[in-house]
Amino acid sequence: MEEDISRLRRAEEIRVLEKAQTRAATVAFCDDILISSPPSCPAADFKRPRLRRCLFDPTTIDWSHSTRVGGGLDGYIWKVWFGADGPYALNVFWDANQPDFYHYFAAQSECQNVALLQMLETAI
Repeated sequence: MEEDISRLRRAEEIRVLEKAQTRAATVAFCDDILISSPPSCPAADFKRPRLRRCLFDPTTIDWSHSTRVGGGLDGYIWKVWFGADGPYALNVFWDANQPDFYHYFAAQSECQNVALLQMLETAI
């Protein structure tokens, strides 16, 4: 798998960035507001979804009871407990920062998708 990832990265490094892709990379996709109430659902928020911050403290993850569920090109999914609370799915991405070459940023896509799902759940 590491060889496949390296080959994909090398191929993407030679692609030219388009203006739309460059703009999309600069759009904020996380918010410092805590997930303590339903999200706002105006049309403008659906155009630029932002995932709100989790209430749990990552330093309280009980790694002794956590297990890796699966993994792939974007990273791993872990089954974790935050102290006595859990289990929860935790995505751990290979890339912590936006790549400087053409490639979708998995963390950005995932955060935007989850934010949209939360807004849809609230709106329905």
